Amino acid sequence: MSKKTLSIVVILTFFFPFVLWNFVNCAEGYIPPTKSYQKTPDQFEAAFNEQMAKYGMSIDRNVFPFLAAL
Repeated sequence: MSKKTLSIVVILTFFFPFVLWNFVNCAEGYIPPTKSYQKTPDQFEAAFNEQMAKYGMSIDRNVFPFLAAL
């Protein structure tokens, strides 16, 4: 491997991630923050069942043990 190729590999391997990280941090300021989802699982279930009843769909969290634990 020539010195030129080795230097390019070193630059891409070590410096490019820092440049990318810096760019992402700068771009974060232009993206508005979003609200986190604030409904409890029971509220989500009720809202989903209410909106999807016209399509004959519903969910029941108590049917599956891994969902009931939420």
